[in-house]
Amino acid sequence: MKVLTVLFCLAHFLTEPIYAQENQPQSLEVYYLPDSFMVDEAHLIQNYIHSDASVSFRSGDAFYFVVPIDSSLASSKELYFQIPNLGNLRQIWISGNKIMERTYNVNQGGRNHDLKINPEQIVYGNYLIFQYTVLMGSGEVDALTCLISTTPIEKNWSIEKIVFELPLLFYVGLTLALIIFSFTIYNSSSRQDFLWYGLYLIFLTLYLSHKSDVIITLFLTWGRYNQYVLHEVSQILINICYLFFVKTFLDTKTNYVLLNKLIDWITAALILFLLFDLFNLVSGYFIDIQSVLMNVHRGLMTLFALIGITYLIFGARDKLAYFIIVGSAWFVGGAVTTWISGAIHYMVYGAAAENLVFALGLGYKIKKLETSKREAEKRVIEARMTALRTQMNPHFIFNSLSAIKNLILQKKNKLSLKYLDKFSHLLRQILEASANQRTTLAEEINLLKLYLDIEKLRFENDFEYTINVDGSIEAQDLEVPLLMIQPFVENALVHGLLPKSKGVRRLEVVIENGDENYIHCIVEDNGVGRNSAANKKRKKLPHQQSRGVATVQQRLQLLNLIHGKESKIEIYDLVGDKGRAKGTRVVVKIAKLSN
Repeated sequence: MKVLTVLFCLAHFLTEPIYAQENQPQSLEVYYLPDSFMVDEAHLIQNYIHSDASVSFRSGDAFYFVVPIDSSLASSKELYFQIPNLGNLRQIWISGNKIMERTYNVNQGGRNHDLKINPEQIVYGNYLIFQYTVLMGSGEVDALTCLISTTPIEKNWSIEKIVFELPLLFYVGLTLALIIFSFTIYNSSSRQDFLWYGLYLIFLTLYLSHKSDVIITLFLTWGRYNQYVLHEVSQILINICYLFFVKTFLDTKTNYVLLNKLIDWITAALILFLLFDLFNLVSGYFIDIQSVLMNVHRGLMTLFALIGITYLIFGARDKLAYFIIVGSAWFVGGAVTTWISGAIHYMVYGAAAENLVFALGLGYKIKKLETSKREAEKRVIEARMTALRTQMNPHFIFNSLSAIKNLILQKKNKLSLKYLDKFSHLLRQILEASANQRTTLAEEINLLKLYLDIEKLRFENDFEYTINVDGSIEAQDLEVPLLMIQPFVENALVHGLLPKSKGVRRLEVVIENGDENYIHCIVEDNGVGRNSAANKKRKKLPHQQSRGVATVQQRLQLLNLIHGKESKIEIYDLVGDKGRAKGTRVVVKIAKLSN
């Protein structure tokens, strides 16, 4: 957008002819005529020319002025005359015994009236006489100047004019991009702060655009209503949108109660000013108090900015407040500098800086809200994981207590006491670890060893087991979900090894590096295999289902949602000669989590 703006500006300037130095317009002084001046007394005009003359005006007033021109210019076949636009302009001249006139209303031309003057419109060979009817406002003019040339003045572009236009055109290009951005976000999210930010940019751009001759000439008709809306009404709308933006961006109703009340009061006052302005616009009655009210409005907003910035500096609750502080400070600084120096560029620079800071603030707020949303979702998922873990722990405890009961029924008292001692030790570690969602891999391995030792006592050392950990794994620093491997070890023992009637029962647990993001926990047995185990389980316990593995699968799915990883379970049937089952291998792929 910035590049397009610069290219557009340069193309506009380069396509306009730049005239030679001798054709550059001359600057002429304007002399005001008193209220007693009569057009039919034009031959006495010399008596009214005074270099120190000035004129005071207000809405609806009309006043005459005269422009003396050099005789060499007066002899030209045609002249081009340009004068600042204060309102409706009427040229007066004498043709024979008749008083002639021509009216140029404000709908013709851009910022300045650009007039083509014929020789017969020159009074007494050296004077141009005009009458202005002021449309709005009031004040005093004492330094009115005009330009005159033998070529069209509107075609003459100076380096100063180009330098003046470029910042304004750059600003318009920047804000157009930001307006599209803000309304796109608003359309997709219905966020009020983006709506008010977009409207603020629109009205601010309209107000600053009327300072550019290029924009006014290309896009606007400089009429009475356009001028009034752009210069007067837009200023109030700018500040109303700014106040609503601050209100919604900072959520002042919740976070800054005093500032919220101040915004409400000032907004109400600005709405009253706006209604008064619209009444003036509709009625066409521009009274003198209008300029006073506009000054009150500007002073009120300057005071609010100073109070608001000070309040937020000392009472900021989060970083969002600093975006308002910095952005508003830039704009106020630029506006005050423009008011002191009269150079509009300072306000343009301040507005551009403010717009960028506010846009960054909105981006930061979106990121902050998305982070908060993800954290809330994470807490919900963790709560569900806690519920799943509490389902699994009773499952394991029930099986262990059943084993102790069987030993007691078999009157194996010493063995049952030893079993109970190890079980209580294991239970204590589980309960301590259950306060957290995760445990270190080293602690998980210790719990697994305790569990397997208990099961060996329970089944009278009827199986062998080994636990091998890859030497490259830092078990003390790596975190894993609590009791994530135990359900698969239990399944391997109960459903794979114990039903095996011949040969040595072996269980192997291997923990190795899968890649830089995952570890692989492998549980392998040389039991009867899944098909045989499933058939025997259906015959023995037709209505009972093991919930341990299903619970682990659900926990892994929730972990994937939290961490954005792909932890998963893979189960392989081991087959020997002639297709006979020789065991099962379970690979649990777990994402690495730093301690």
